[in-house]
Amino acid sequence: MGEVRTLAKEMKVPLIDLNLKSRGLVQQLGPEASKQLYIYIEPGKFTKLPKGKRMILIYLKQELQR
Repeated sequence: MGEVRTLAKEMKVPLIDLNLKSRGLVQQLGPEASKQLYIYIEPGKFTKLPKGKRMILIYLKQELQR
């Protein structure tokens, strides 16, 4: 069990495993359809993210609104 899971259990607070949930959703949708879930920051667009970034923000937003 990971440290975050242990801490959540000790504190008796819910833990939302977004990695596990998003992985299942991406696999269910497939490579092309799952692209709509992500936001892409192209390399070089921001100095703090020179290599760019891919984030699954849409799914995170939906989970947090529950």
